[in-house]
Amino acid sequence: MAKRIPKEIKSKIQQEYELGIDLIELAIKYKVNYGTLRHIASKNEWQKNRVADLAWLKELEKLSDKLAKKRESKKQEYKAITQALLNDLKTLEGLEDREYIIDEDTSKSFAESKATALKIRASAIKEIYSIDKELHNILTTDEEVTLKTKAIKYLELKERIINSVTNIEPNEDGDVIID
Repeated sequence: MAKRIPKEIKSKIQQEYELGIDLIELAIKYKVNYGTLRHIASKNEWQKNRVADLAWLKELEKLSDKLAKKRESKKQEYKAITQALLNDLKTLEGLEDREYIIDEDTSKSFAESKATALKIRASAIKEIYSIDKELHNILTTDEEVTLKTKAIKYLELKERIINSVTNIEPNEDGDVIID
């Protein structure tokens, strides 16, 4: 009859295997037959690197939250700049047609020159925003919808992985049955 492997050692081997260590190395380390370990791993559905995959998903989640906060702060910054520009445009409505001389040949009203300056400022803000949009992935509404659908798929995948790790399966009523 074959030598049995204690549950404690079996659980240690499973944890190390799921961290990414090869079965051959574990067989040598714990002095267990490689064929036996391979059989146990397939029978109990051990998955190599399962813990590493979960850690990667967690890190990805943290990174996406961090990027979302950064994007939102950029959006707020540009909203404030745009609001200041609109306020400046509103001040143009009440200006007189005072004239002043730029050169000896040309004269412009104060409102006209201020409007030109605001147009230049608006185009500069637009250019800077387009650059920031590329750098920080600031999304339009359609892009946000696409990203949210991808996030839903990601959460479903994450839930499937967690369920496979903990062997928790919801039945058709939505109740959780623990094996």
